[in-house]
Amino acid sequence: MEQLWPGQTDLIQHAIAGRNAIGILPTGGGKSLCYQLPALFLDGLVVVVSPLIALMQDQHEHLLEADIAAARLDSTVPVRRLREQEAALRRGDRRIVLLTPERLANPENLTFLKRQRVALVVIDEAHCVSIWGHDFRPAYLELRHAIEQLGQPPVLALTATAPPDRLDDILTQLGIRDAHVVRASIDRDNLSFEVQRTVNQQEKRKCLLSVIDRSDSSVIVYAATVRCVNELYEWLVNLGIPAARYHGQLKAAEREHAQQQFMSAQRPVMVATNAFGLGVDKPDVRCVVHWNFPDSLDSYYQEAGRAGRDGAPARCVLLYRLEDRRIRRFFLAGKHPQAQELRAALQALRRASPETGMTLQDLVAATNTSERRIRVIAAELERRHLLSRHAGTRKLIRVMSDAEIESFIAAFENSLHADEQRLRTMMDYGESARCRVQFLREYFGESAGQPCGRCDNCTNPPLPAQMPRA
Repeated sequence: MEQLWPGQTDLIQHAIAGRNAIGILPTGGGKSLCYQLPALFLDGLVVVVSPLIALMQDQHEHLLEADIAAARLDSTVPVRRLREQEAALRRGDRRIVLLTPERLANPENLTFLKRQRVALVVIDEAHCVSIWGHDFRPAYLELRHAIEQLGQPPVLALTATAPPDRLDDILTQLGIRDAHVVRASIDRDNLSFEVQRTVNQQEKRKCLLSVIDRSDSSVIVYAATVRCVNELYEWLVNLGIPAARYHGQLKAAEREHAQQQFMSAQRPVMVATNAFGLGVDKPDVRCVVHWNFPDSLDSYYQEAGRAGRDGAPARCVLLYRLEDRRIRRFFLAGKHPQAQELRAALQALRRASPETGMTLQDLVAATNTSERRIRVIAAELERRHLLSRHAGTRKLIRVMSDAEIESFIAAFENSLHADEQRLRTMMDYGESARCRVQFLREYFGESAGQPCGRCDNCTNPPLPAQMPRA
């Protein structure tokens, strides 16, 4: 077994002792061991919540290789096999069960797990609670309810990135404000960060080709939209570059084929949206390129960190063009529920029968709002103890005062402002003349420390005339 370092030992001890904890460990920092070892000692089942089926499949294989009995409950498992795994869980023959937040939120699965003895709930890739929960995975906001339904077992949250504001949100959303925090440095000394500022698409393409030409192994190119991924993929293929593409609008078989081609180095260049990455353990990625800047440094570091997992030198290149902020602002505008949607949901709940309440589908129909946004609204009301849930229906616990309604709406407006500030900080990073790693350290709550000596601003300091205007 690999050597444990103090941070891992600390998290393992808290998990075995039944205390809440969160570990912020770098990529390759051994997060899986923090729940694998406790599973061997705890008297009960360890429930591991993972964001992606591909990641769960990889985790399941590693558990079987380590001779740890585990079950995986997801849509790719045949029904007969699901029943066999459920029977094994009932007998107590499995120590770990892996499932997505949507599966955990499902009332049938919750009822089934409540009948087992759950000793620990593990939230893997816990940054998704804050980043995805408010956006397109509201099931992450329902984890707190699921944990309560399971009898409030101890929680172990694990992630590679969590700046102070994200950490605070994760702890709040999971209801574990008392959690012990273990934070390792984000610094990985084999990664070199650089920004290439471009003024138009032609210059961007020229920079991208130069990066690909200089790489002697695999390259991931991240783009913000499906359209952009398709355009870049077709352009590269027409140039004779062996590229693959990956995004959410491709069929599952196409995505799996593209991933296999990339992993086997048949097509060493992967052009993708951020749908590609989690659960993809390819150690020899020599460069990660961002065609568009992401929505935050959280996202950027998560994605850039997929380079150099083998410990060998790797590049993280951001192709920065100021005009790309339009794409990000468009996404931000559609991310959060609007004030009129919030008021419509509250009014519909007020009109509902106190005895029967409303289902989520009733709320969607009554407000003409998407189910995703209704789930986000309902989760926030539950977190504030203003909404109860029973047998699939939601009921207002009491009539909200005008001040409470305004506070509720302001919470979403504040969330939007926070996202806008994160975008501004991402742009500040792209325009900064200081050491990139110092910038990242400070953002993630560390001391700036000494300049890294390997980023573009350290190795080739910009002249005053080259620095962007404030």
